[in-house]
Amino acid sequence: MVRYKIDELVWYQFEHLIQSVLKAQFGFAIESWGGRGDWGIDAYFEGTLNYPDKKIQNEGLFIFQIKFVENANSSGARFEQILLKAVRSENNKIKRSHKYPWKQKLDHYVLITNAPISPATRDKIKNSFIDTIPNAQVHCHGGKDVCDWLDNNPQIRRSFPQ
Repeated sequence: MVRYKIDELVWYQFEHLIQSVLKAQFGFAIESWGGRGDWGIDAYFEGTLNYPDKKIQNEGLFIFQIKFVENANSSGARFEQILLKAVRSENNKIKRSHKYPWKQKLDHYVLITNAPISPATRDKIKNSFIDTIPNAQVHCHGGKDVCDWLDNNPQIRRSFPQ
């Protein structure tokens, strides 16, 4: 169960929340993209970033993809198939489209969702990208991770009263 009412947001509010959290956690150099026609990029960074750990610097191209699943944290929610379908759709777009010139030089693909992610779901997501972006590390963050980030950034929590 998540500690904040992130399911009560709509997709674009959740996207803005995560973009704000990423900037607070990792710096203002992270670019907010998102919206429709974003080439599969909701936030972007190229250079040296202390991710996935603040103590470790990684250099490269980082793509952050944000997926909102309605009511993912409600009692009895069946969100996994919805999330995996969204991931498959994104994966297929990346495979087919010439609009994704970054896929050949991508180092870190980060999926962030409000849905809880079990270890099995995390493996399914990571494995789905092996052929599409073989040189990239795939990272997954679920609703509990989002709540942890909000705990660490109370100013953002206050900025999103909904």
